[in-house]
Amino acid sequence: MMKKVVIGLVITVVVGIALFILYVYMVLAPKQSDVSNIAPFAELMSQPVTTIKETIIITYPSVPPDEDYAYYLEDGSGFGMEKSLQVLAELPIGTKVNFDKVTLITGGVSGTTAAYLFGTVFSEEKQKSYNIFYNWGEYRSLYQDQPYWFFGETFWLDKPLEKKYFIEVP
Repeated sequence: MMKKVVIGLVITVVVGIALFILYVYMVLAPKQSDVSNIAPFAELMSQPVTTIKETIIITYPSVPPDEDYAYYLEDGSGFGMEKSLQVLAELPIGTKVNFDKVTLITGGVSGTTAAYLFGTVFSEEKQKSYNIFYNWGEYRSLYQDQPYWFFGETFWLDKPLEKKYFIEVP
């Protein structure tokens, strides 16, 4: 009788630990959502954008959000235009950038959400195409009754978008 109780207890503890580990993984794992077909991103999927200010391609200094898009487009709004960055190419004004997809990624630990635009750009200078990504948008949720996205100026926009966008985060 005692042997069955011990076996039952061991099974219960093992199942409990496994469920706890699964719960922790689900809570801490990053969550993603494809929003390529939602405004204002949908407009970017249908036609290329054109750079209107100095933009560079850099090697992303950390792990990129998508391993197929390893290079970052910098226009001064992310890391800055400092020369300490590993610059792969400088893009002149008028360069076309094509976006393929947009993904919202919510960090499991931080809980913050970022919008990443993924695409390609061809450098005339290097005669090479780069798979790039760009971070655009700010999720304003603190002290807001209804959180919304704000989209500021970029290398293709000289002024922020005026509208508030209510896009659900993952």
